[in-house]
Amino acid sequence: MADQPAAQPPTTRNTSTLAASAQNADRLTLTVPLDPYLSLHALSGYSGLSVRTLRGYLTGVAHPLPCYRVGGRVLVRRSEFDAWVRRYRCAGCSDIDRAVDEILRDLT
Repeated sequence: MADQPAAQPPTTRNTSTLAASAQNADRLTLTVPLDPYLSLHALSGYSGLSVRTLRGYLTGVAHPLPCYRVGGRVLVRRSEFDAWVRRYRCAGCSDIDRAVDEILRDLT
């Protein structure tokens, strides 16, 4: 078996670099855009809707999905999508469902 060199202990330079990194860690500031512009592909992942469905909503007559067209790309701001999709929120049973339930109850 060939002799392998023994593992070297960390040098002072490596130790001081690690210490400097640790000191700077408390000053590290990460910036994350809270309201990013999303491509249709990214919006598809966020919303669970297909890109094709989202494209259809862009040209909707009653409530089109707000978007920005930049250099041939379609971008949608996440907050604007969230506000747009809230219009489609269902709260409980609709009146038709309630009426059908009452009619069926009366028949039995």
